Amino acid sequence: MCEHIANELARRRRVEILYEGKVCVRCGETNLDMIRSYSKIDLHHVIGEVNDPDFVVFLCKSCHAWAHARFKALGIVDLSPKPKRNLLEVITLLLRAIGHTLKDWGERLSEYADKLADLIESLDELDESWRELPEAQL
Repeated sequence: MCEHIANELARRRRVEILYEGKVCVRCGETNLDMIRSYSKIDLHHVIGEVNDPDFVVFLCKSCHAWAHARFKALGIVDLSPKPKRNLLEVITLLLRAIGHTLKDWGERLSEYADKLADLIESLDELDESWRELPEAQL
C-alpha cells in the first residue's frame, strides 16, 4: 500500500474517532455527514491552546469561523502569551474571551428556550382543539 494512501486512511480514522457523533455547541450542527471524509466539526480552544489545551468545545466550521472573527473584532486576536504582554494583560484577554463566549451561548440558549415555549404552546392548542371535537368525529 502506498504511504500516501496509508497516511490518508489513518487521518480519516483519526477524524472519525475524534469527531464522530459530535455536535456544535453553538448551532447544533451535527457531524453525521462528514464532508469528503473531513469533519464538519472543529475543536475550538476557548482561551487559546497555549493557555489551556484542554479548555475546548466543538463548533461547526461556520461557528468556529464566526467565533474567531468576533474575537478579532473585539480585539481578542491572539490569546497566547507574548514577551510584550504581562500576565495581567493575558488574563484580561482570557476573561474577555470566556465572557463573550458565555454571553453568546446564553443568547443562544434563550433563543432555544423561546422556540421550545412556542412549540409547547402550539402543542397545547392542538391538544385543546382535539378535546373540542365531538366523539363521533374522533
